Amino acid sequence: YEIGSGLVGSEMCIRDSNYVKKYTNAARPDQTVEVLGKDYDPASVTDAQITVTTVDGENDVMQWANQEGSVSWTVNIPETGVYNIKMIYEALESNTNDVEFSLLIDGESPYATASRITLSKRWINESEIKQDSRQNDIRPGQISTPCWQETPLEDIDGLFNEPLEFYMEAGEHTITFESEKAEFAVKSFISVSYTHLRAHETGAYL
Repeated sequence: YEIGSGLVGSEMCIRDSNYVKKYTNAARPDQTVEVLGKDYDPASVTDAQITVTTVDGENDVMQWANQEGSVSWTVNIPETGVYNIKMIYEALESNTNDVEFSLLIDGESPYATASRITLSKRWINESEIKQDSRQNDIRPGQISTPCWQETPLEDIDGLFNEPLEFYMEAGEHTITFESEKAEFAVKSFISVSYTHLRAHETGAYL
């Protein structure tokens, strides 16, 4: 575990679990709120190299070309309750194994795991599987191949099987991504209930 939040190990687990328990009986609204990456607030950008451009065939998406900084969006939540967040993104070519960022709602990350959101890259074999002199398979190296992916935000530590939960009251909110390991493009992120998320499998975006 990382120590950036001042919590380690079981302390993180307790904090995350308490957040989930606190809102166990809260509504799971039958609402879908889509926020387009290109609709970020330009005045909110700090140290991030943000542009709206075409990435891998998708027009008018937000591209975060460096690793550091922050960017925010204004989101109008129609109904108070617990939401999950699904992202359509593409990890750009970089020297990192994945994309990581903190998600803040109105300036605060609601719990420890939300401060360590991780989005995976897509990895493929860089060559065919070969065999040694004893005919044992030799595992080829892996290379990342950029592609659009669609996935709910999940717990990277495996403490919770379901997608991460975020309680938001009805009204206007500011959602911020802060990162030291970004370099990705965002088509959109969608606040939706887990009931709706179960209908869509994580994978490549078509």
